[in-house]
Amino acid sequence: MLANPFVGVKVRGAPQATPFDTTRSLTEDEWLLIRAIANDLEPSRSWSAPAAQRLRFLLDFSYATGLRAHELMTATLGDITCAPRGEAWLRVTGKGAQEGKVALPPVATDALERSLVERGLPVTQARWTPHTLLIPNLATTGESPITPTRRRQITHRLFRTSPACSKPTGPRWPPKFGVPARTGCGIRMRRTRWIGA
Repeated sequence: MLANPFVGVKVRGAPQATPFDTTRSLTEDEWLLIRAIANDLEPSRSWSAPAAQRLRFLLDFSYATGLRAHELMTATLGDITCAPRGEAWLRVTGKGAQEGKVALPPVATDALERSLVERGLPVTQARWTPHTLLIPNLATTGESPITPTRRRQITHRLFRTSPACSKPTGPRWPPKFGVPARTGCGIRMRRTRWIGA
């Protein structure tokens, strides 16, 4: 199928789509600034290497996929599947125990590969341990996920790191990363949700 034959068809009585709220989102320039600060955490801002690597993966992966906090914190390597044509998918359990799949664009798969190498884990899917969490809990040696509170503390620590990031845009800064943006590889993506606030 080359095109959607139902484009433009209106259904009587269907609710109108609500406009996307971009007031709590980062612009492309703000995103580039946040990413530049995240790249420079270890030498200048007293972050440990594993913590800085985890934060960069958290930013890149959530930016590329738009996963909610719970979906991201409980995701494991065993939840990732590859389709016959090479596209990667992440199985998630969302709100209301709804099961679904989220596409993993190249930005997300590159971030995952980089994270696995930094953690000393195999990059080849056949050698993965299925229960390994995507976002590691650095405080424990077990396989327990980090809590949403801890995830929030990690991201807030980044936003407090630089005065350039401290501009309040409303009562709930830092904002969600939910604006259409052009990624570094030239792909236009639309993220409708980030990792919660």
